[in-house]
Amino acid sequence: GDVSVGQSWEIPEKELLEDWAKDQGEDGMKMSSGSAEGTLKGIEEKIAIVVYVVKMKGKTDNEMDSTIAMTVTARIDHTTGRMLSLNGKGKMTLSGEMEQGGQAMEVSGNFSMKMAETYSYE
Repeated sequence: GDVSVGQSWEIPEKELLEDWAKDQGEDGMKMSSGSAEGTLKGIEEKIAIVVYVVKMKGKTDNEMDSTIAMTVTARIDHTTGRMLSLNGKGKMTLSGEMEQGGQAMEVSGNFSMKMAETYSYE
């Protein structure tokens, strides 16, 4: 539907997790819960600027607990609805046990994340 500038909406959890799984492929992180909210920040020269705030929890491929908190800015063609670009940054935390040389190790860490994607259409 139509969204006015400044308006926010929730992205359904199922949709968020399915999109994530599709992007990650077979060996990626499996997220089990999450939330995302989009806000239309503005429309400039037929390009909609949408900011998404995303939070997810799940596990890595080696069963470590993972949380992600990201802010992603999307540029979307206002006429066609096509995604033009995504730029995001955020934090990821990992914690759990890892096998190292036959020894179990407790591991935890905080990581900064950045992403940038540009889309083109024929």
